[in-house]
Amino acid sequence: MTSPHSYFHIVYDGPALESNEMDIKELAPALLAISEALDEANRIFNRGRATVGVNVKGSFKTGCFGIDLSVNQDLISNLLNFFSDDKVVAGGNLLAYLGFTLSAVVTTGNGLLHVIKWLRNRRIKKIDMGADGLATIYVDDEQLAVDKEILELLRSYKVRKAIERAVWEPLSREGVDSFYCGSDLLHTDAAKVFIISKEERNFFIAPEPTDEVIDESTHETNLQAVSVVFQEKNKWRFTDGANTFFADIDDAVFVKRVQENDVSFSKDDILRVELHTKQTLTAKGIKTEYTVLKVIGHRSAARQLDLPL
Repeated sequence: MTSPHSYFHIVYDGPALESNEMDIKELAPALLAISEALDEANRIFNRGRATVGVNVKGSFKTGCFGIDLSVNQDLISNLLNFFSDDKVVAGGNLLAYLGFTLSAVVTTGNGLLHVIKWLRNRRIKKIDMGADGLATIYVDDEQLAVDKEILELLRSYKVRKAIERAVWEPLSREGVDSFYCGSDLLHTDAAKVFIISKEERNFFIAPEPTDEVIDESTHETNLQAVSVVFQEKNKWRFTDGANTFFADIDDAVFVKRVQENDVSFSKDDILRVELHTKQTLTAKGIKTEYTVLKVIGHRSAARQLDLPL
């Protein structure tokens, strides 16, 4: 059974760090971001069958600011999955997939950090999925072979944002010129150390994901006006008795009648409408938009007493 502990090192270098000191306000978010990247990679590949934690061991290199880190994986989960065909991806492999270390588990040698650096914010033209566990990314007239696991990390917004905070933010500080990572930076072997320079930091800004429509529906309902705006293209505020929301009015005939005073309309009046609801998944979560497609009926909110007429 593989060891539940895996070790790696990171170094931030530059004139501002020659005293081996780094502002805790800059260091803490970077370390938390590395931990979050590992957490999300673990969730993607292990789907709750294991947990990982990152421990800081201390400074080890002079003339800059370096940190020893260890990734410890939940041993109980490994034992529970020992007889399963669907094995837990070890913490060391997660580090290799992310690109913090080099390992034979990444057959192409191209971890996530390497792929992001190679992309240089260029648009991916296409990706060919091979039958051998590899994929080929095409950008401009170049191509790069990657393990399919790397694509899962490349498309993860959470992982990309965590990498941004671990790399781009520290390198944007005055006097911090480079970022190193690897399994052994004490005995520097250029083939085993991944380096990102200040000039390359913008490559690691996470792109915003494209909004995705996850649900649309249209139905008839009654809405009560909370605030009425008679200017064109302004949203009206409604309540359906349970929720209050803003909605566009796309019924041109009704809007024209209101603007020309052909219909008397006031706050709290009730409309029978054809309401379109659209839910979109954005980088910030679910966004719901409402549009009144057609006003079917209109009644005053003024109540009348029943008389025995």
